[in-house]
Amino acid sequence: MGDGLTNTHAREQRPFSPPSHQHDPADLEAAHWLSLGRVPDTEAAHALVARIAEDIRPHLGSRTKAALGNRDKGKERRVRETGIILAGLLRRGLKGHWSAVNESPSTWFWKASRKLPVKHTAFKSKVDAMQTLGLLDHVPGKSFKGAFGDYQGHAARLRPSKKLLELAEQYGCLSQTAAQDWKLINPAPVERMATHELLSFTTIPRKRNGRIDPASRSKMDIPAGCEDLLAFMKALTSSLATVVFTGCAEPVFQARFSGAREFGGRIYAQGPDNYQNGISKDERQHITINGEPVAELDLSASFLSIALALLNQPAPEGDPYALPGLDEAHRAAIKQWFVVFWQTGKAPNKWSDKTPQAIRDSIPPTDITGPAFERYPALKDIKSIVPEALLKSVEKPMRSWAVGQYLTGVEAGIMREAMSSIMETGGIVLPVHDSLIVPRSLMEIAGKIIQSAYKKRLHKKIGIKIR
Repeated sequence: MGDGLTNTHAREQRPFSPPSHQHDPADLEAAHWLSLGRVPDTEAAHALVARIAEDIRPHLGSRTKAALGNRDKGKERRVRETGIILAGLLRRGLKGHWSAVNESPSTWFWKASRKLPVKHTAFKSKVDAMQTLGLLDHVPGKSFKGAFGDYQGHAARLRPSKKLLELAEQYGCLSQTAAQDWKLINPAPVERMATHELLSFTTIPRKRNGRIDPASRSKMDIPAGCEDLLAFMKALTSSLATVVFTGCAEPVFQARFSGAREFGGRIYAQGPDNYQNGISKDERQHITINGEPVAELDLSASFLSIALALLNQPAPEGDPYALPGLDEAHRAAIKQWFVVFWQTGKAPNKWSDKTPQAIRDSIPPTDITGPAFERYPALKDIKSIVPEALLKSVEKPMRSWAVGQYLTGVEAGIMREAMSSIMETGGIVLPVHDSLIVPRSLMEIAGKIIQSAYKKRLHKKIGIKIR
């Protein structure tokens, strides 16, 4: 495996494109850092781990080979460490996602201060054995030494191979059961952000051969006039300084924008065990804040409601995804159509290869376009939601892309307003893009504050769902 970044929070901007593999560079770029904070927690998971721990035993080096036979003094430790490694890889890998991890023990990932339950040597020997057995897909990282002797570059990528996925299925470990099979018990700590890292601005990407080229996105200086954004991020970070969390890693945040403060602005929690995407929605419900259970308050059909408000249309009534002529069986496809519509700023002509197979098999997106525009005709003019001067500041090929980024910016602004008001009351709040997590005792007041922030920005009401 190759050496990775020296900073826990750094995002790898350069594309993965070595000729030695056929994997999608975008999928590799999207990898999350590997979590070593999970353990097997069901009979199926324990059985799978026991099987693999035994299979890798002959491949763990001369000491282990010499001990083969009835003696197996290291079995308990081998099974425990194999379980932790598999839990981290399968938790996301069951859905085809990659995990990022460093090879060199001198990198930040293996710092003693992180107190990882599996040390570098044990991890490497077991992963190498799994690779020998064909259980893992592996893409080496690109490494080089920096001016100060530190290792920089890309981390390696790992994910379960088809062989491991089939074996997991045989034992009953599926993506639907992953939250139960692989329990988070030891969230990895995340280093605090430096003040200048609280905001991240990257350039607006460009298109190559009709597709957005991730390599064209690069880090840029924070534009003038963003002092209020930095002040907000400082206040959010400070408000959590003495809070005790269970069920997730201690939150560390960064707000990310694309080219201008109006594009993007969502706040991302860092670390592999963060509460946003390091754990499942079901697991989020078991978080506690200073010992108190939490509630999650979601904006109902957030982008659809915001887009209609910006087009001076009423919010959707009833089920926002019930379209004329389409039945409930197509609901997942309808929601996916809207996801693509917001991302690209136009109706999709075909499903991408990454679309779940069940959706691709159910209905073509072109059969959804007519009913969607029949119910929401104003969406045909979706580009008009972006202020003209702002739209003209973007190159023509990227103006449809600007639609989704602007919607994200409006949503993020509403959530910042709501969070500021909650913090002013002394409350604790965690952002999850189109929702907020608060202690259950703050549930009612937080709901009113979100409604107020939404109405202040868009002069309309929006539904709020509480979990």
